[in-house]
Amino acid sequence: MQYLRNVNFTHHIKDRQFMQYLRNVNFTHHIKDRQFMFDDNYEVLARYTVYDWKRTPENTVKIEIIGEYDKSAQDGNYLRMNNSAILWDGGTSKKVPTSVCSLPCKPGTRKLHDTKQPICCFDCVPCSSNTISTNEDQSECDKCAEGYYSNDENTECLLKEMDVLDWSDPGAIGFLVWSGVGCILTFITIAIFYVKRESEIVKSSSRDLSMILHVGIVFGFLSPILFIMSPTDTLCQLRISISSVLDCLLLSVFLIKIYMVIKIFNRGKKGKTMTNLKIRLKRYRLLIVSMITGFQILIVVLAFFASPVKVVKDVTSSTKTTIVQCDTTLITFMWNDLFNLILIVVCFVFAFRARKMPHNYHEARFISVVMTFWIIIFLVSITTHLFTVGKLQPIIAIMFILILYTLILMMMFLPKCYLLIVAQSRQNSEPSPPKTVAVKGGHRNFATSSETLSRESGVQDCNSSHNDFSTHL
Repeated sequence: MQYLRNVNFTHHIKDRQFMQYLRNVNFTHHIKDRQFMFDDNYEVLARYTVYDWKRTPENTVKIEIIGEYDKSAQDGNYLRMNNSAILWDGGTSKKVPTSVCSLPCKPGTRKLHDTKQPICCFDCVPCSSNTISTNEDQSECDKCAEGYYSNDENTECLLKEMDVLDWSDPGAIGFLVWSGVGCILTFITIAIFYVKRESEIVKSSSRDLSMILHVGIVFGFLSPILFIMSPTDTLCQLRISISSVLDCLLLSVFLIKIYMVIKIFNRGKKGKTMTNLKIRLKRYRLLIVSMITGFQILIVVLAFFASPVKVVKDVTSSTKTTIVQCDTTLITFMWNDLFNLILIVVCFVFAFRARKMPHNYHEARFISVVMTFWIIIFLVSITTHLFTVGKLQPIIAIMFILILYTLILMMMFLPKCYLLIVAQSRQNSEPSPPKTVAVKGGHRNFATSSETLSRESGVQDCNSSHNDFSTHL
């Protein structure tokens, strides 16, 4: 105020002069010990007292000072509060209430605003499948990349497992054991045939054709390995190509065998000479097998260009797995297996025609059984393959392959191995008498035709004690 005392009020005081003096006003309140002054904006520094209105049990209001705000505080602590003296919830609780409409949304959820409420009010909803949120109060969830899925909390994207037949899968282990046992049994039959190679049964089995059958069966038991590996474009093509060629190889052998039986039997029945026929059959049977198999290989090569097999990955059908499989269509099967189907039907027709031959022609009956099961397996396997996905496809394919080759091994070689090991001595000590059959004009002895089949085409005439096992090409 001393500045105002020095002013000569007899003269006119200008506004600027007065403001300059007013700005320099500075004094301390003698009671509350507060400094009074103006700031640069000519405003008095704010001072507030904070009161708490408390309701008493007598239903009256008690006003109590719980703090103050002083902008002029020298230490910069402008707000001083006595929090322990504050009562909330109608004066009954010291817990500070939440001053927001909605709590923050946790990771794994997103905010969903209600247009009828203020913007600070929202609901927290879980993220949808394959979407996540990693931060609080996210308005949108982030979609997982292709090949990933969200965990149960929708806070992390995890890599999808491949739905393929793995080496550690129990089914794959079982198939490998089955395949190994089949290979061992096949090698045992090869060893038996080699040791007994000078016996009439082995000679009558057309040793070259039997060896082709053995080799084909061994590769057939090994082919499931292609279906257990993780599929690739090359592996998918090899699966159907190798299976198709192996089937054709065995079918061509069966076709030659059953044709030889029927041809020699009919010529012997009519009393015709078989010298030229024996020479032709022995000379051309391997050539015919090679030509039929070579034709199938040509078809497989054409199928590779016309309808190639590719790997497809399906990441949408399953939530936690990626389905990886070979895209084998009906057109692909028709390209690769139509010729085999024709061979199966032809073999079945020939074997069916030979079903009423004498007991020493049982191999024709065994071939007819094999062809019957082959047709069933062929049609069922294609149908199930087209309507299954994931690792169920190779499982079904392996199962049918092992069933088929096990059946061929048992039907074509088990009776012969029995004769070679168990019944060979009895067969040599008890020769069977010549068989006769009625034909037009009387009876004809079939010793010549049986001997021809035994030596050149593979039919062995055994005695009556084991007629059920005498087969044999």
